[in-house]
Amino acid sequence: MITSEWLYNAMLKLSETQREVLILDFWYGYTDIEIAAQFAVTPRTIYNWRQKAFAAIRNYHERNHYERK
Repeated sequence: MITSEWLYNAMLKLSETQREVLILDFWYGYTDIEIAAQFAVTPRTIYNWRQKAFAAIRNYHERNHYERK
């Protein structure tokens, strides 16, 4: 459950794959190895997808934070 509206909106902007990786990691506690097995990719790919998702969320927050001021 996401209780922050801005985080919810930021998550909607992610690709479906990025969103799934974050959900499996943070909500379900899966390891990179477990997530990688589900997507048939390497754990390093999962790490990269997560980092790109974090960057997208950060950018979304920065853009919307300055727009609200």
